[in-house]
Amino acid sequence: MKELAFEKLVNILNYVVKMDNEECQILKKTLTFKTFQKGDFLLKNGQPCQNIIFVNKGIIRYFYLVDGEERIGNFFFNNDFASDYKSFLTQSPALLNIDALTEVEAVLINYQDLQAIYENSKTFERLGRKITEGIYIALIQRTESLLFESAEERYISLLKKMPELHNFVPQYMIASYLNIKPETLSRIRKKMQEKGI
Repeated sequence: MKELAFEKLVNILNYVVKMDNEECQILKKTLTFKTFQKGDFLLKNGQPCQNIIFVNKGIIRYFYLVDGEERIGNFFFNNDFASDYKSFLTQSPALLNIDALTEVEAVLINYQDLQAIYENSKTFERLGRKITEGIYIALIQRTESLLFESAEERYISLLKKMPELHNFVPQYMIASYLNIKPETLSRIRKKMQEKGI
């Protein structure tokens, strides 16, 4: 798993910023490879976020607890990066939780190691900036989606990213992500089936 996961990660990162062999080896030394079981927490509310997570395989989510109710902010699938980036950058307590919805193979890089490689390489600094920009754009897209798209449009976009979502994620979680009630999602699904979507 480690070698294949590392190769996949390097291929993805090389689309962002080209790394030479020495830089790849430096990066490899800073990474931790870990498997999480379904239900395991990768981050709990109140803890400082120590890692950026690359999802090699599986599904994770981040969620908030608001008045005892889960509010899902996002799902992350194969090849996604996840973190509580605010907590990670400031090393302040996280407001959200991150947990595994399936068995997850993850590659982790912790805050201290990342800062150390930033110090030693302009390539890694550039890579960090590009990843930060990507996370910011994804956050804005999520916000704009909630503001300007209908629940049905958000649902269709989610299914395009993860067509087999319903095999792994309960309907109430999908509804929470879409910011609607489960019964509203049922009506949307029925309507889409009638249209043959």
